[in-house]
Amino acid sequence: MIVEFSSPNIAKPFHAGHLRSTIIGGFLANLYEKAGWDVTRMNYLGDWGKQYGILAIGFDKFGNEEELVKNPIAHLYDVYVKISAIVKPEQDKIKEYRTKIREMTVR
Repeated sequence: MIVEFSSPNIAKPFHAGHLRSTIIGGFLANLYEKAGWDVTRMNYLGDWGKQYGILAIGFDKFGNEEELVKNPIAHLYDVYVKISAIVKPEQDKIKEYRTKIREMTVR
């Protein structure tokens, strides 16, 4: 049995949902283990592709090599926040269209 839990998105801050998922995953792993299962616990740091693509575009637009050397995590986070604000309206429109498509297919 593999129990995957938490799986934080490394491009965004850790939040209560990750903690909740970690607690639930730990509980389930213990439960299965006590029931005799061979349990592997996995905390996959996932969801890298899209965020790295957005970050790469953001770095082209807002990145600064000197700032990156001084404080890489803070600088990359700032770049990600700036580029995410630019792409948000597009993502919202995509969400809206997906909802409309779902509504049309449910009928």
